[in-house]
This record gives sequence, structure tokens and C-alpha cells, in this order.
Amino acid sequence: MGVAALLLVAGACISGRTSRLHPGIRDLYRLQNDEVMSLGPNASLYEVIQRLRHQWLEPRNVDPALPAATDQVVVYSGQSPLGGVEELRYISARSVQSVRFVKPRDAEALYGPGHSGGVIVVEKKDD
Repeated sequence: MGVAALLLVAGACISGRTSRLHPGIRDLYRLQNDEVMSLGPNASLYEVIQRLRHQWLEPRNVDPALPAATDQVVVYSGQSPLGGVEELRYISARSVQSVRFVKPRDAEALYGPGHSGGVIVVEKKDD
């Protein structure tokens, strides 16, 4: 196999529609509308994430010296903070365009202190 062919294969894996480690999953850190709607339009976003990306909901023990509350995941709707993961129970799947998870280190850099558990960002459909 030539170098060009190897680069093409590598590029396809990197840009990838699916994960090699998790077949059928497009992106470990994002859910698109069709994935959110897979449990039906009346499902809560909490139910969807619990089923499809349960690890997003789990508190992280990033630094044992920090209080446990700082290891909790924070939910945002666009740029507005909503609170903890329980807020996802009040968001209907039908209102969601996409959801993404921001890893703890990135969340601290982007959103500041108090985000060491990561951030779930919900992008809602235009009303």
C-alpha cells in the first residue's frame, strides 16, 4: 500500500463518522438530533444521555483535594448555565438540536473554576 493510500485511510479514521473502539457511535463527545430522538420525542434528555453516553453523567474525581461538589458535571443551554445533570430531566428530546460533552480539563479552561467535572452543552432547536 502506498503512502497516499495510507494517508487516505488514516484521514478517514480521524475525520470518522464512527469510532473504531465503539462501532456505531459517530462521536463519543457529541449527540446529533437523530441520535437524541432515537428514544422518541417524549424522552427526557437525561434518559437519552443515560442510555447512549452514560459516562457523561458520572462525577469525575479529578482532584481528591477538591470538594466533591466541584467534580459534578455542569449543564449549559447554549451559553447559559442551567445547573447539574438533573436539569436534563426537564429538557425534552424534541427540543434538542445537538448535545456535546466538554471534558473536564477543557471545561475548566473554557468555563472557569467549578467545571472540573466537565460540561454538557445543549443546543436547542430554534423555536
